[in-house]
Amino acid sequence: MIDNKQKLASKICQFLQQSIADGTIKADDAEGIEVATQCIAEAFGIDANKLEQDEQGSKPTNLLSIFNVFLATQKKLGSDNISSEPRSGPTDAQKMQAEEFKAAGNKLMAGKMFPQAIEKYTQAIALDATNAVYFANRAAAHSQDGNHDDAAVDARSSIKLDPSYSKGYSRLGLVLLAWLDFVIFL
Repeated sequence: MIDNKQKLASKICQFLQQSIADGTIKADDAEGIEVATQCIAEAFGIDANKLEQDEQGSKPTNLLSIFNVFLATQKKLGSDNISSEPRSGPTDAQKMQAEEFKAAGNKLMAGKMFPQAIEKYTQAIALDATNAVYFANRAAAHSQDGNHDDAAVDARSSIKLDPSYSKGYSRLGLVLLAWLDFVIFL
C-alpha cells in the first residue's frame, strides 16, 4: 500500500513528466528533470514508469491543480474579518450578554447542533469582537460542520486577537489537517 508521502512524491514526478511532455520544460533541460524524477521515485520507493497506472481509480488531479487550490485558499485567508483600526470596547452589559450567547453555543455544540452554535457564537462576536475565545469556538463549530474555510478565518482572527490563546492555534491546526486530508484524497 502506498503511503501519503509516496502519493505526494508520485504527484511531483507526474508533474515533472507532464511539464516535459507539454513543453513547459525546455528540451535542453528535460534530461536533468528525468534524472530528478528517477531520483525522487527511487528515494520514495515508487516506480516512475508506473505512475499513471498506480493512480487508476482515483480522482484525476495533478499537482498544479492542487497547488492552485492552495493558493486560492491562502489568498482567501489573507483577508481577515478583524479590522486593524482601534474600536471602543464593549460595555460590561454587552460582555455579559456575549458570555450568555457563548454558553448557549457551547450547549448546542455538545448537542452536535453546529449551525445553531455558529449562530450563537456569531451573536457573541457581534457584541464583543475583542474576545478570542468566541472566534475560536466558532472556528470549532465551523470545523465540525465541515466549513473549513470559515473555520480558518475564525481561527486566524482568534490568534490575531490573542496570540497567547492556544485554542486559536489548535483550531487552525484542525483546519490544516482537514485540508491535508482533502489534498491527499485527491
